Amino acid sequence: MFAAVVLIAAIYLFVTFPAFRKFALIVASVAFVGIIILFGYSKQQEADSARKREAAKHLVEPTSLAFEDMHLGNQYSDYRLTGRVKNNSQYTIRAITVKLSISDCDSNGHCDVVGDKEQECYLRIPPGQVRDIDETLFMEPGTKIRNTLQWDYTIPDVSAEQ
Repeated sequence: MFAAVVLIAAIYLFVTFPAFRKFALIVASVAFVGIIILFGYSKQQEADSARKREAAKHLVEPTSLAFEDMHLGNQYSDYRLTGRVKNNSQYTIRAITVKLSISDCDSNGHCDVVGDKEQECYLRIPPGQVRDIDETLFMEPGTKIRNTLQWDYTIPDVSAEQ
């Protein structure tokens, strides 16, 4: 209600007084320029942040990490990945991207892939330290294992901080 009264008063002043028209146009122009500057600044910040995230992925090679006792088990209709990671690099790890392939293998050795999943695991691991992974992987419905579960994983990306 208050906004409607203010809007009606502004329209009345704009129509009635030429000096108010000039003032309103100056204020609108300054506001427009300010919005453009803020938009540009916001886009620059987003670009800088994206560059930093991309650079963080190239500080540590996946081979600088040691994985131990990695296990994948069923958890309802999803899977649970557990294990331990040691950071052998000089940088602090922030996140590890795990690419997982799950297969259903019969007794003759024939395997069918029932799911692929790539997931980022957020772990803060200082240089020379270890952390446990305990991640739930949400898979597409219908990925039930009828015979024997076989799985494999790769680490395509490691994000670190300087």
